[in-house]
Amino acid sequence: MIAKPAVRKRRRVYPPEVFNEIVRLYNQGLSSREVAKVVPMSASNIAAYLKRVGLSRPRGYALTLRSVRNPFESTHWRTLRCRARKVWKRLVGPIPDGYHIHHLDGNPANNSLDNLQMLSASDHAKLHHPANPIPRGRRAARVRYQKEYMKTYVRKRRVVPAVPSLHSQPALGA
Repeated sequence: MIAKPAVRKRRRVYPPEVFNEIVRLYNQGLSSREVAKVVPMSASNIAAYLKRVGLSRPRGYALTLRSVRNPFESTHWRTLRCRARKVWKRLVGPIPDGYHIHHLDGNPANNSLDNLQMLSASDHAKLHHPANPIPRGRRAARVRYQKEYMKTYVRKRRVVPAVPSLHSQPALGA
């Protein structure tokens, strides 16, 4: 039996304008997947070309771009908190135990690195829940409550039973 020769696929040759368009779109902030929707080439080929050219980004950078340019569908606070921690870990490094990631502008969907700050748990709590400068007993609601309570509070007099004297008791045998 005669073996068939292996058939090699011919590589598709793209004009230089396509590669210039890839670089232009990638430099505008689009990911390789988003560039693949515009340019007639697969995302993996675009990523390989960009890597050969030396234009690849760090892994966490795409998360940062995505959160600023197009926020995630989920706006649940826990999902956003996890994404902020993930961005911090990829771009800065590990987060020690007892530390939180704080959003400086207060927007949990904005996970750019210049908007994130690592704080200890106690500092983070103090930042979000500052101590009330008015003492507890002097707060307006408390004072109103105390006044209303004192109006309805009736002091019961303590009735002390009279101690019978020895002379006033009748004799037992009579």
